[in-house]
Amino acid sequence: MISYLLLSALLLTVGSLLYYLFFKERVSAAQAKALIAIVLLLSISIPFFVPGLPNYSKMLSEGKVFYEDYTQWNVVDISDKKLLECYNKAIDSKDICDCEIIQKASEVTFIYNPVYNFFIKYGYFLIAAFYLISLLILISVLLKLLALIYLVKKSKLKATDYKGFKFFMLYPYLRNNLPLSAFSLSKNYIIWSPLLNSLREDEFDIVISHEVSHLRNKDSWYLLVLELLKSVFWVNPLYFWLLSEFKKQQEFIADEYAANAAGSKRQYAGLLLRLKELQLLNKKTYSITYALSGSLFKTRILRLVSHRKRNLNSLRFKFSTALFVVFMWTIAYSTLPVIQKQEIKLKQYEILAQSHSQ
Repeated sequence: MISYLLLSALLLTVGSLLYYLFFKERVSAAQAKALIAIVLLLSISIPFFVPGLPNYSKMLSEGKVFYEDYTQWNVVDISDKKLLECYNKAIDSKDICDCEIIQKASEVTFIYNPVYNFFIKYGYFLIAAFYLISLLILISVLLKLLALIYLVKKSKLKATDYKGFKFFMLYPYLRNNLPLSAFSLSKNYIIWSPLLNSLREDEFDIVISHEVSHLRNKDSWYLLVLELLKSVFWVNPLYFWLLSEFKKQQEFIADEYAANAAGSKRQYAGLLLRLKELQLLNKKTYSITYALSGSLFKTRILRLVSHRKRNLNSLRFKFSTALFVVFMWTIAYSTLPVIQKQEIKLKQYEILAQSHSQ
């Protein structure tokens, strides 16, 4: 399990760096979203399939290791001829042998290691803390889902159709204004915001088209999966950066869809600026999208008015993605044995430390 988590964290780190260095500023929002999904998928799945060493660490703890199958167990050469003769007789014997003589030889040259001692002493507490925090993350996701279900049941719903796409406009029962946003459960919902009352009919349709894009692309389901994956990757800060990057790409894609509905990107950018102004005039009204404030808002506006093209042609993108997958697999294939050897060394040290203290 530890080897799996370490390898997953390594692959996530490598994949994030590759995305940032070679793809982030060169691909479209849809391609960026796909690449981030690929990084997460590979980080989760590859450790299950990449071949590694036999599970000697588990065998060591169960006392079932045939040490002649694992030459690296003998940390030092057996210089004592009597010990060596005894060992050779043992491995030639027909009886089952756990070759304790190797342990005795290693005990003589046992060296205290403070790092190994720390993991031996606190390893179980660290693992327990990891599982506890992961469980709390899963519980928080469940509570959010239950809150959405409760919101749907308590609020007024109005069946709505936008250019053939059906959803329910949800009028929250809460007194406090909720942000205009979209989510899916068994059906599609868009939460009404009083901010919409300030818009003309054509502006209203453009804003709604942004939220419809989120529903069409099943963005809320993707975010649900990412929230669940947080229970595995929460120890890696790069995961939170990837999560933020994924949300940004969702907004960029929805902005492109709304800009097409508006007729031009500049017209839609102007509408966003007007919404920002309305938001500032009425501080009780929340943002209409994932973030209509701060650096993301500025990035969205600049992206809309910029003439820079971010897109790889289909063939080039597929070839780059294939190389990306091969590189990630190569990293995993070459790294997993190294991680497992360290795990084995730790278990070996633990056995020797126990024997040495007796």
